[in-house]
Amino acid sequence: MRGDEANILEDTWRCKERREGNEVEKRIDNDSAQEGVITRDIHRTFPAHDYFKDSDGDGQDSLYKICKAYSVYDEEIGYCQGQSFLAAVLLLHMPEEQAFCVLVKIMYEYGLRALYKNNFEDLHCKFYQLERLMQEQLPDLWSHFQELNLEAHMYASQWFLTLFTAKFPLCMVFHITDLLLCEGLNIIFSVALALLKYLKVNLGSPKHTCQPLCSWSIPLPTPRNPLGRLDDTLESFATLAPERDRPSPSPCPTPPPSPPPSPPPSPPPVPALTPRLPLPAVHRAVEDGEGTADERAHSSQASADSFCKVMGLLGMGHRLFVPKLLATSKEDLLQADFEGALKFFRVQLPKRYRAAENARRLMEQACNIKVPTKKLKKFEKEYQTLRESQLQQEDPIDRYQRENRRLQEASMRLEQENDDLAHELVTSKIALRNDLDQAEDKADVLNKELLSTKQRLVETEEEKRRQEEETAQLKEVFRRELEKAELEIKKTTAIIAEYKQICSQLSTRLEKQQAATKEELDIVRSKRQTSTEPLDEEKDGLKEQLRQLELELAQTKLQLVEAKCRIQELEHQRGVLMNEIQAAKNSWLSKTLGSLKSSASSSSSSTSQTPSSPKEGPA
Repeated sequence: MRGDEANILEDTWRCKERREGNEVEKRIDNDSAQEGVITRDIHRTFPAHDYFKDSDGDGQDSLYKICKAYSVYDEEIGYCQGQSFLAAVLLLHMPEEQAFCVLVKIMYEYGLRALYKNNFEDLHCKFYQLERLMQEQLPDLWSHFQELNLEAHMYASQWFLTLFTAKFPLCMVFHITDLLLCEGLNIIFSVALALLKYLKVNLGSPKHTCQPLCSWSIPLPTPRNPLGRLDDTLESFATLAPERDRPSPSPCPTPPPSPPPSPPPSPPPVPALTPRLPLPAVHRAVEDGEGTADERAHSSQASADSFCKVMGLLGMGHRLFVPKLLATSKEDLLQADFEGALKFFRVQLPKRYRAAENARRLMEQACNIKVPTKKLKKFEKEYQTLRESQLQQEDPIDRYQRENRRLQEASMRLEQENDDLAHELVTSKIALRNDLDQAEDKADVLNKELLSTKQRLVETEEEKRRQEEETAQLKEVFRRELEKAELEIKKTTAIIAEYKQICSQLSTRLEKQQAATKEELDIVRSKRQTSTEPLDEEKDGLKEQLRQLELELAQTKLQLVEAKCRIQELEHQRGVLMNEIQAAKNSWLSKTLGSLKSSASSSSSSTSQTPSSPKEGPA
């Protein structure tokens, strides 16, 4: 969405800038004297972000192309350290050709390029304007900074040169970029004043107001001219800032000497949050550079409606208000000494805005702080007048003495930083040595565990192989026993069928003999009735024949009973064998080789006794 807004606000895709965007790839082929600086900087630009963390990723490749293309496009300025952060912010919302066009527009039409020209003369002017705005809107903080000899270039150089993109979280940087594209470069003063003044806000209770946290209890030097140490500028910034945040390879400016210090004007009272005049009157008074401190303080609320569109772009809606304060950056700075203030700007202040809610509230405060253009022009004229008077009045000896003092202070500061870094290096080496020892111990333990695991793996594989062999043997034994049992079942079935056939034959034979005997008996009876004389011999023969038939019938019945008994016994054995076969099929692994053999031997012995019965039957 921000990429589309940039297109609308900047009219990026005009014909001229289309040609510039299409020439990005062509400019990459040209040589640049700053390729080494660009290569070093892109590895330090948002290294924790997923898009830029890979050395050979698309993010760093696109960032390198944009920075190199601009260094070739703008030969007068070239690439300056810090530009990679602004280019990276643009890359997160638009393609590289469009990001290059917007970067060119910000540098040329928004005036960011002017900060790098003429030995950073325009940047010096921005520092002076910021200090004058602090003198009017934050008089107590301005006085404290003057007593600490803490000048604007010591903390605001990185803010202005990188447009707050180098140190602050991306959620806050995106909002600042939106405001920059909507309102212009002067929005940096509103953001800087908001950073100096506000931190946490209470959106509900009207009872909480800003209360001083402490009072000064240390002797402080007398105030001095606000331009007294502007000659430090980016050189001191490069000394105090981390290596990745130092200014460009362009030479550090050497500002003209400052005039003798003059007493600062008495600080105006702290502006109130309640208006004293009607809003239109307050607005006109502030635009003309007139009015009281209360009127100037409330001018932001009078013209807050002009920022509604910007706040909508930021996702904040139209909730513009002046909240009460619980705690402020200003109060923290009022408690700090010189080193503490620098550390606060370098470390603590960016951390406070990692939360998106704090960044959103800060942007609301920045939109409420109005910086009139006429007042900035007035401060610019004052700066030019002071610079001219410095050039005319400054004694070279005084300038050299001041430069010597500045260099001595910088040397002492660098020595202290060197000692701190040496101590940190020793501590880091000790910690790394301890970590290395722990890692080596852990590696030894892991190696031992690895060896034992490998040994267990070999043993497990051997056990697995042995069990597979036993399983194969059991399967083979089970297969043989199963085939043998099936063969025995077939034999038993055949014997049973044979016995049934024999019984059927015997039954048929018995019936035939009974019928024949009955017929013979009938014949004998008929003959007896017809015979007048009984034949004793024939009667005896018939009786003998009858006895033989009865005996044969008794033997046949006995054989039939024996055959039925054997059939029942064979059917019982067949049922037992079928149950054993079914149990063996369901849980053959649970049966041992001995039980299978015993079952097989018992079934074979029982079946070996049964085949003798059919042979006895016919006899």
